[in-house]
Amino acid sequence: MVAWRNKPLEEWFKKKFSFTCVHSSCRLCRYVYARKHKLPWNHELQRVEWPEHPADFDAKATFK
Repeated sequence: MVAWRNKPLEEWFKKKFSFTCVHSSCRLCRYVYARKHKLPWNHELQRVEWPEHPADFDAKATFK
């Protein structure tokens, strides 16, 4: 029943839920910042889509 815990996470799962590596309060603050400055927001990844922008702090946040 718990054998799934010993298996590595699948890539689709890592991609879909990688935004959870960043606290929800931080994501909310970044979302408000993006809206205020009219920056593109990726709803699926929960981050600013402009890679050169300093608000994209969670680009390296991933599952291990």
